[in-house]
Amino acid sequence: MKPGAGRPQKVTDRERRLIKLQQLRDDTCSLADLVRYADTDLNLSIGRSTVSCILRDYNMVSYIAPRKPRINPSQRGKRLQRCYKHLNWIRTAVYAQGFFVSLLTAAAILQAVKATSEPRDTHGHSLNSNGSW
Repeated sequence: MKPGAGRPQKVTDRERRLIKLQQLRDDTCSLADLVRYADTDLNLSIGRSTVSCILRDYNMVSYIAPRKPRINPSQRGKRLQRCYKHLNWIRTAVYAQGFFVSLLTAAAILQAVKATSEPRDTHGHSLNSNGSW
């Protein structure tokens, strides 16, 4: 093959060194953190596998961040009981800040809907039905 044949590399040597340096600065960075760093600071749109290959070239490793475990049925029941117990407390506390709270499902998903106020007439004029002057 001729030298320079093939697809040009997306990541320059300088950007590779910067990704390596970021991993050296904070060794608790996950692959997703390094991809986010490349996207925000270096303006690179690369994937986790690319970052993993870059680190492997420098004999370094990173980890894939673990996911939080899902809640089990007993935790779901306790959460539901607590939501029903504190439902009025939440309504009064959130309504005081200008929100309405409603219980949507049996899984106790709460939705806050911003209270909208009517447009005020400051000049003594009346408003049409569509809200214009």
